[in-house]
This record gives sequence, structure tokens and C-alpha cells, in this order.
Amino acid sequence: MFTASRTFPSTAALSSRPASLSPPPLKRRRVSPTTTSSALPIPPILSIPDIPSRRCTLQPKAHSLRIYSWNINGIAPYLDAQPSITTFFPTSSTQRKPRPSSYPSLRACLHRWSYPHILLLQEIKIAPSDTSSLASLGRTINTPLSNDDSVSTSSRLYDAHFCLPRDRHNATGFGGKVYGVCTLIRRDIAPSATKTVDWDLEGRVLITELPDHGTVVLNVYAVNGTTNPYRDPASGKVIGDRHMRKRRFHAELRDECARYE
Repeated sequence: MFTASRTFPSTAALSSRPASLSPPPLKRRRVSPTTTSSALPIPPILSIPDIPSRRCTLQPKAHSLRIYSWNINGIAPYLDAQPSITTFFPTSSTQRKPRPSSYPSLRACLHRWSYPHILLLQEIKIAPSDTSSLASLGRTINTPLSNDDSVSTSSRLYDAHFCLPRDRHNATGFGGKVYGVCTLIRRDIAPSATKTVDWDLEGRVLITELPDHGTVVLNVYAVNGTTNPYRDPASGKVIGDRHMRKRRFHAELRDECARYE
């Protein structure tokens, strides 16, 4: 059994942190025991940035190929949820309304980045059997944000390509919602081919070939080396640890890149 201890900083240490750090620590609000009002003061809400990145201020150049990469660490908060069946029922004035999401939609991220040609996402954490989330992703990336967000042009429409975990012995945590990469390709660029590799079954590598651009783009979520066991994908027998798998993964990735040189 593994145990660990952690020493937390004092309140004084937290309050002395530089102001440039974000977000600042919240201070607990003391409530006087003599307060007669039944309504307690509402604590301040932690400010969450509308987009988890800085806005790109560079103007896209003509004939350029803009590729963005983002380890999203779970794509679910950035998808447009399907309407609940309760939304079709009349609501009473006392019924609590759902709290607005603190996360932007994936479409809002694409808009903020001036619709890059390719967006590489890692750790999307979608199980292969989760067809609902896959469909939601397709809707989200192509649903207009407003009347000003036109989808009549292919330069603002995307196709999603996936590499999801299919290893029954090494990618089983959280109901299969682990790892996984997704490549979003804008529809106005030259037709491309996407493919997975036979040496990765954990949903870590997706290759996009752009022959008209003379470019091959690899979307990679690399292996983290640990002492946890690594099992043979076919038999389930332990054949090493994750350090061994990491070294093998890097060697296979090197050879894959060399085949395109």
C-alpha cells in the first residue's frame, strides 16, 4: 500500500504569492454569529478565463498552413451537450436553473484561433463505444456561435478523425475513457489521408498525410514511463513495465517518421 504526505502552505504564504499568478487564492469569508439575516453573504466566484489559452494576435498569412496542438485532458466540458428530456417539460419558478458552463465550446476555441487548418487534440478521453460523445464533437465543431459565425464556407467547417484506445489490457481505466487523440481538419485544405499505426493500440498516434503540401502531421500523445506493469496486448501477460513500453514507443515513432523522410 502506498501512502504519501503533503505539506500545505500557510495562509500567509498563499497571500504573499506574486499577483501575476492566476488564479489568486480565495479568502474564506467569516460570518458573524450575531448575524440576524437568514440570507448569508454570497462568496466571490473564482474567475475562470473564457478560453484556456491566450488569444493569437498574429494575422494568418496567405498560403500558410496553421497547425495548433492542445492537450485538452478530457474533451467532454467543451462539447455541446444533448438537450435533456426535462427541457421539454414546463418549469416552475422555483425550479433551479442549470448553472452555465464555465468552459467555452470547442467551436469557440476554433473561432478564437481564427480557424486553424488543423487542430491536434490529445487526451480526449472518449471510449470507443461512446458514440454519443463522438456525435456531439461533430456537432460542436460545426455549429455556428452566432449569426455572424458563418458555416457556409468550407474554411470554417471541420472533419474530425480519431484514434481511440483499443487495448483490452493496457487502456482499461475509467471505462475506457483514457488517452485518445483527435485531429480536426478544415475542409478547404487539400484532401488528406489519416491513419493509425499497428504498433499503438492505446489511442496515442494518428497520422495525417497532406500530399499537396508535402507534409505529414503526426498527432502524438506519448507514453509516460512508470514502474506500472505493461501487458501483452494480445495475451494480457505482463512483459515489462511502462518504462520499457516508453522506450519501445519512441523507437517505433522514430522509425515511423523515418519512413516519410
